[in-house]
Amino acid sequence: MIFIEKNNYKSWGGLKNQLEALLCDSLKGRISYFYTTYRRAHDHYGRASISLDKKEMLTCDWIVLAEQTYDICEQYKKMPPHPSALEDDKASRRVWLEAREILTKEKWMPEGTLCETDFIYSASTYVNTDITEALHSENYLFRVFAFMDRRVGKRTLIKIRDEAEALPEWARRFYKLRLEAEGIAPLERLCDLHAHSTFSDGSFTPTELVAEAKRRGLCAVALTDHNTPSGLPEFCAAAEKAGITAVPGIEFSTDYGKTELHIVGLFIKPEHYEAARTLALRMREYKAKCHATLTERLCAAGYEVDYEEIRAQTPRGNVNRVNFAKALMEKGYVSSINEAFESLLSKDGGFYEEPPHLPVFEVLDFLREIGAVSVLAHPFLSFKSEEDLRAFLPEAKAHGLCAMETVYSKYTEEQAEKARDIAHEFGLLQSGGSDFHGAGKPEIALGKGMGNLAVPMELFEALQKEAK
Repeated sequence: MIFIEKNNYKSWGGLKNQLEALLCDSLKGRISYFYTTYRRAHDHYGRASISLDKKEMLTCDWIVLAEQTYDICEQYKKMPPHPSALEDDKASRRVWLEAREILTKEKWMPEGTLCETDFIYSASTYVNTDITEALHSENYLFRVFAFMDRRVGKRTLIKIRDEAEALPEWARRFYKLRLEAEGIAPLERLCDLHAHSTFSDGSFTPTELVAEAKRRGLCAVALTDHNTPSGLPEFCAAAEKAGITAVPGIEFSTDYGKTELHIVGLFIKPEHYEAARTLALRMREYKAKCHATLTERLCAAGYEVDYEEIRAQTPRGNVNRVNFAKALMEKGYVSSINEAFESLLSKDGGFYEEPPHLPVFEVLDFLREIGAVSVLAHPFLSFKSEEDLRAFLPEAKAHGLCAMETVYSKYTEEQAEKARDIAHEFGLLQSGGSDFHGAGKPEIALGKGMGNLAVPMELFEALQKEAK
């Protein structure tokens, strides 16, 4: 059982001294333990707490016992009847304790709804428990005591990060307290849900992308190549081998009237890769025609570029504007990729003609049909005004739009805040990512963006729940 039935300590004063003697140096004098019983209360019920600088961080009160007793009664009714439970008080007690143990593990510990007997039983048992066992115990109070224990060093604190971060908030706060007290920077659980590989216009292979995510300490990463799922098998295999969560995705280029919108589909299942490829093929055919036209216009104006040469130098032949920009830079027509985009390859430069894209609502319908999670990518880069965005969202939601990017490399703080407000207003989930391309956008790092990007795993977890 998680809790013992009888107290195994001689006095609270002695137990308190033991607990305080185990405190790490950085918390000695700051953490204090309290326990008392009320003599006039039934069965001498009482109160216990853990305080930091005289402010309570955790309270275990006898009032909770009434709620626990009700829970046990309800659980007791659900238990398989013991052969002698009705006639034998000891047998009935065993069933009662079994019900209590189930509730402790499945409800009270996760919620932190603990009474003072839970505290005193845990404290008196903890002082005689192996520290390694305590750090991984199902009894979260054991872990709370262990987080503050002098026998747990900095290396161990960092090593147990993932376990500690998965605990309920009431227990996790003691882990964060110890990190702060030891001067260890909090290790956030982060992800990146928008990145590209060599299967579109990125410079990292899917395997290299996974390795970079691992190097940067990300818990999850999405591959969202432009209009192709072709890199997903390699990506998922590499992620499984590296022990990092892979989010298979695709970024569709779509049209909404005269506005180009990018829709990211996340959590695409392998059985739907071919359907996604077939849909995206239309877009790739449109692009190929426009690239041929771009080549003719550039050559006619004296900018000698060879489309077949560009295709041959592009991994898997997936040509984008950035590949033309590299060719122009290599031939000395421009000094940088950015200059190419701002001049010869701009939409107003007279050479580049934007290819038609897939209708946005057709893409949203498709993603809903295959059970993927649809995300409106970087809306403040796509829409000319907030009013245009607001006009789009109601119909988009009707076609299955699930989320919008509220965390993005090129957002200002004001844009990020506005994106969060709009997502909340329209009942959309939040997503985020760096839009990592590697060498094509060297200023953007995976998981970090331009230095201030941080996509919490909570966004990933909420989106994952939406996948069918």
